[in-house]
Amino acid sequence: MNRVLYAVFLILLFQTVHAANGDAPGGKEVLIKSNDLNVFGVLYNENKAEKDKKPALIFLHGWAPQNVRAGERGTYTAKKFSSYGYITLAVTMRGWPDTGGYDLCGWKQPQDISLVVEWLKKQDNVDPNRIGIVGHSQGGQVALLASALNSSIKSVVAYYPVTDISLWAKETDLPKEAIDGYINGVCAYKATQKDRSAVFKAEEINANVLLMHGEDDRRVPIKHSEIMLTALLKYNKKAQLHRVNNGHHGAYGEDWEGTELMVLNYLNQNL
Repeated sequence: MNRVLYAVFLILLFQTVHAANGDAPGGKEVLIKSNDLNVFGVLYNENKAEKDKKPALIFLHGWAPQNVRAGERGTYTAKKFSSYGYITLAVTMRGWPDTGGYDLCGWKQPQDISLVVEWLKKQDNVDPNRIGIVGHSQGGQVALLASALNSSIKSVVAYYPVTDISLWAKETDLPKEAIDGYINGVCAYKATQKDRSAVFKAEEINANVLLMHGEDDRRVPIKHSEIMLTALLKYNKKAQLHRVNNGHHGAYGEDWEGTELMVLNYLNQNL
């Protein structure tokens, strides 16, 4: 397939990408060593004067075109949640600047994020027993997979995550070229689609999980969160699904109004 045409189809993935405006001010840029690269992040601690250890949150972005600073938008949410009493870290996942490497559809990213958790546990003022992850789309997928690897992750909030890659190949509004090139191509490279699918890791997840999904999501249908919830409850995990009436892919617009406060309340109670 023509590479230019393929790139156009990839831009349709996951969520709308807005023009870069720079990271939210007040953060500290960090580089965290993973196996073959350094994971870039921006760390926020709005109440530095407080000496007590605080819970920490990692924010993971969704898919974006390769050269876009995908983690940038998450810095604004991270800054906001830091003002609520959390130490927050907006991470750029493998495959995007300023982390680099290649996006392999949730294959190596969970290992990266597990190492980020270990780094965060050692930071001043972080309570190592109260670390959570908030992830959107691919970030939600990676958050769930990372929590199966690292029992230090206490809470996960996963917005419209892909939880079964093979199901995604069958039910999505992406064009056939993107399904063939990304879902059945990139998402099957080196490791299997099952390896990248959190629904098959439910028994290994010890974090409490909040799934957030729009009922009218056609990019990643709500069935992904429904089967994830069923799998988690089968193993007596603490999990719930919040369904957003008329919600589409991307936590913006009037249908998603009030959900950020709901997530904050959830984390205040479960982290």
